[in-house]
Amino acid sequence: MKFIKQSLIAALLFLVVSINQSIAQTEIKAVEVGASYTVYNRPGLNNYLKAVSDSAQLTTTLGSAPSYGFQLRYLIRKNKVEFEGGLAYSFSLNNVKSNAGGSINAKTHDIGFILGINYVPVPFLFIGGQVILNSFGGNTKLYGALPTAITDNIGPGPDAGINIFRGYSVIGRAQLGFNIPFLVEGNRGMRVFGYYDIGSGFNFYNSMDDQLAKYSGNQKTYTTGWGCGLLFYIGKKN
Repeated sequence: MKFIKQSLIAALLFLVVSINQSIAQTEIKAVEVGASYTVYNRPGLNNYLKAVSDSAQLTTTLGSAPSYGFQLRYLIRKNKVEFEGGLAYSFSLNNVKSNAGGSINAKTHDIGFILGINYVPVPFLFIGGQVILNSFGGNTKLYGALPTAITDNIGPGPDAGINIFRGYSVIGRAQLGFNIPFLVEGNRGMRVFGYYDIGSGFNFYNSMDDQLAKYSGNQKTYTTGWGCGLLFYIGKKN
């Protein structure tokens, strides 16, 4: 995972230099805004949520729920090359009841800074990759009657609260999508795309606002995942 993280950081630096060199020769500059749907796999987090579920005697195991997100990007296109940069926010929520009558909400969120480059072989198709500097956070909230095994052993961590520097990781993303212009000029339209993510390891346990005390499992995890998105763009053509 250390090699992956170093490689992704190197790719990020390359993207910054490439974007800087291409801005003066753009054909299209556009603002993109839209939504995303992502299914993450974080094995270490899944094991932790299982430990929480066992302590609370839940009817089913808490798991990683799909994440729903919002993205705001800026697009620069020159000939058959596109550069993208922007921000992304996504969240997930999973609620499971216990045998005692109470329930637990498991929430997570991801905040990411995106830089990407795409190849556009034909006007309606793009293939590319992105580097995402990602911050993970989450919590587990208790509601109603629950066993003392969970109520006496879960509470705020030492760094609880909003802190975008907790749960830091670098995610690489491969994507494939379609441009659907609304105008002949091609400077307004929408983009439909799918993607696959792989990310470096990070400490999820210290990124949880509520922590299960004396958790003996691995407190770190890596990220893989897949998803899809829809962006609407509006801009100008040089």
